[in-house]
Amino acid sequence: MKGTQMRRRKVPSNCLPKKLRHRFFALRHGESKANVAKIIISDPKVGTKAYGLTPAGCVGATHAGKMFQKTAAKRVVMVTSDFSRARETAQLFAKALRKAGHVCPVRIATELRERRFGQLEAGPDSRYPEVWVKDKVDCGARPFGVEAAEAVQKRTSKLVAQHEL
Repeated sequence: MKGTQMRRRKVPSNCLPKKLRHRFFALRHGESKANVAKIIISDPKVGTKAYGLTPAGCVGATHAGKMFQKTAAKRVVMVTSDFSRARETAQLFAKALRKAGHVCPVRIATELRERRFGQLEAGPDSRYPEVWVKDKVDCGARPFGVEAAEAVQKRTSKLVAQHEL
């Protein structure tokens, strides 16, 4: 818009200490049915019940668990979203670790749910960049009713902090 300037909002500082006691690793879910369909599924009413892993996603999750065995501690706690694709990935990953003798409980945490994509729900995943470009300018932006990036950062950081206790 002519004559107006967009102000960049700083990324908020999170609630985490500078040094963590535990080691944390992120694992993205395996290939899901939503990935193959190229659609955005971020509504828990849908994502927790449908759009789980494809057969290739199952293989990938198991393979990731086998690869992680080599560097994993004897006890690994998996914390996962309740979305089908994430939950199935965590279960297969944990199963691979258990087969190698690791202790690996799986815990569900709704704080790890997918970012809500509002009006873009069930639409083409080619629309993600429209949101990401706005995130770069303002991490509190909510285009199309999307959950703000800073809100996602806050809820996930809070979960990590809880696991540090």
